[in-house]
This record gives sequence, C-alpha cells and structure tokens, in this order.
Amino acid sequence: SHNPTTHYLLFSITRHSRKKTKSQTETWSPKMRKMITWLSPKPVGRIIAVLYVFAVLTSSLNAFSLQSKNPSKFWRRSSTERYAVSGPLKQVLKKPSKALSTIVEVSAPSLTVGDIDVRSMQIRKSNGSAIYTKDIETAKKLVMEQKSAQGDFPGPVPIIFEGDIEISHAVDSGISALIISQPFNYGSELSDVSVIYRIMCPEAIEEVLDIDQDANAFLIEFYSMEKFEEIVDKLPDGSIIIASVEIMQPENVEIELCKNLKNKKATSILMKEAIVGDNEDNEYLFFFH
Repeated sequence: SHNPTTHYLLFSITRHSRKKTKSQTETWSPKMRKMITWLSPKPVGRIIAVLYVFAVLTSSLNAFSLQSKNPSKFWRRSSTERYAVSGPLKQVLKKPSKALSTIVEVSAPSLTVGDIDVRSMQIRKSNGSAIYTKDIETAKKLVMEQKSAQGDFPGPVPIIFEGDIEISHAVDSGISALIISQPFNYGSELSDVSVIYRIMCPEAIEEVLDIDQDANAFLIEFYSMEKFEEIVDKLPDGSIIIASVEIMQPENVEIELCKNLKNKKATSILMKEAIVGDNEDNEYLFFFH
C-alpha cells in the first residue's frame, strides 16, 4: 500500500548511511544526523521521515507560491510589529549568513520602460538583494518587471522607495519598504509596507524611537567611518543597518570601504546612483558582485 518510490528513496538513503564510518558521520551537521537517525529500517522511522520531508516541502512550496502569486505582497510586513522590517525582507537586508546585502539605486527617470526592464532584470541576475529609487514612476515600472520573474530563479527582488509623495500613493505602487527621514504617527496609511529610517545624526535615533519603539531598520549616509560608528553605537541591538555609499570612486576604493563597513556592523550597502542609464551600468553591476 506504500508508494514504491518513497520506499526506494528511504531504503537507498538508509543503506547509504550505513556505509558511512563514524568519522564521516561526525562531520555531518546536526540536522543531517537527525534525519539519518529518523531514516531507520523500522516502519515508524520511515513514517516520521516522510512526514518530516513533507512538512519541509510544504513550507517551502507555500513561500514559493506566495512569492509567485504576488511578489510585492511576499516582501511586505507579516509581524505584529507596527512598521518594523520583518519576514523575508528582513532576511534579505540582514542575511543570516552575515554576507553584505547589495541594494542598487536606479536613478534614471528618463529611461524607457524597456530600458528599465533590462536594468531590473540585470540587477536580479547579478544577485542584487533589492532595488532603491526616488522616482515613483520608476518604482512602479520596477515592481511590474520584478513581478514578471515570478516562478523564476533568481526570483523577484523587493523595491525600496524614498520620495516626497503621499504615503498612500507610494504604498499603492507595490513597493516593499519606504524610507522616511522624519518619523510621525502613520496610522493605517502604511498598510503592510515596512519603514526604513534615514538617520543623519545620533540625535535623530532618539526621535525615531520615541515615536516608533519597534524601529529596526536604518539608512546611514556614509561621510566618514567615525561618523558612521557614532551613529551605529546608538542603534538598537540587532538592527538592520544600511550604509549608503558613493560608487565609481577612483581605483574602486568603495570595494574596500564596503568590507570595512561590514566590520562596523553594516548589514547592507546602498550603491548610490549605480544605474543611471549609461553604458557602464551593466559592467559596473557585475564587477561589484
């Protein structure tokens, strides 16, 4: 009555695991050793193993399905925290691996829809973590192009917007996060869009936390390492820290700068004006990654 394919898979893994020596099994991760222990020749062990695999696959498929159906919704807030960055977006801006995330600015409002589509696709395929723009029309076009990647690998990336427009218009564009300089009580305007606070000085942090105690994502314009450290030292523990960096510097000094910023607790780098519509857009993007 059991599926022959499942029997064969479990038997093969179990048989293979028995051939491992003790020294080899000691190199396995705790999760792998736990799974192999479950894959015993006993029926109960097989049932547990199948249920475990089913649960993992179901969880992965549910996340993939949500991203495929509505990529914009996938990146939006799901926690009870008021405006904090959470869920998949938090994992993108603060990677569990501790590798730096790369946020690419598209700063070319004059680009055609076709040009924006090409740049958007190039950012995704060059492992860009997110896209930032100050132009709402560009944001809308980027959101649409990223939606076209649903079901693909790599999949859609989140769009982050900063600009002087009504919050409701920004939310309706499909963006995932909004960068704000002056905190205030947003009420229900933000819907499920996360907030990233632009911090210019240490004193601004206290102003933000007085209004939004759950704030956990901050953008810092880099001027000097001393200034950067001064601000970072005042941020809540575990914060998402985005350093905004000028690109195309002489002798590519920004590469070394980003490494130093990572050592100073930066979790993401915003590459300012990385995409401006010239012939160096793609070349620089792939060079940086």
